Amino acid sequence: MTAILKKQGIKTSEDTVRLLMQELNLKSI
Repeated sequence: MTAILKKQGIKTSEDTVRLLMQELNLKSI
C-alpha cells in the first residue's frame, strides 16, 4: 500500500510541476 501511495504521490508532484511550467510559459509569452 505505501509503495503504491508513494508512486502516486510522485506522479501527482510531477503533474503539478508540469502545470506550473505551463502556466509560467503562458505568462512569459
